[in-house]
Amino acid sequence: MDEILHGVADGVLEQIGPRLWLLRQFRFVTLSALAEATGISTGTLSRLETGPLCPPAAR
Repeated sequence: MDEILHGVADGVLEQIGPRLWLLRQFRFVTLSALAEATGISTGTLSRLETGPLCPPAAR
């Protein structure tokens, strides 16, 4: 059962970056504006969008 849940979680995590980028583009929001609104650095947001960083909840 744990293997199934981990597989589902992995799939969801893989979608976060592309979805974040798409929503940001659709709403014409810059990384800087999103960083200011969320308190997350532009570097972290950029890495989330491009993939090499897992969200803290995934650790």
